Amino acid sequence: MEEKRYPEIEEKEGIGMCSEPEAGYAATGSGYVNTLTDNVCMLPDDYDPGIGPYTMEELNARIDEAELAIERAEKGDESDWVTAEEMDAELYRMFPWLR
Repeated sequence: MEEKRYPEIEEKEGIGMCSEPEAGYAATGSGYVNTLTDNVCMLPDDYDPGIGPYTMEELNARIDEAELAIERAEKGDESDWVTAEEMDAELYRMFPWLR
């Protein structure tokens, strides 16, 4: 049986068939800056989802609150928690298109 030989392809160093463009783009006035080369998400610089935390104090307060909820759950008080089924039902109520 004869062995099949495939042609050898010379590849240039640093160039791949599925590589990103060498230079990114900066859409003037759009708020998007070099999204491809800086490896950042494609959100405008002024995007704020409004969920914070915005300061270290707010962050530490949220951590403290979460730790207290975990401690209460470990002692048997699970009033801060819901089951997966309850969460699903609430999501389907709020967003019926998820069904």
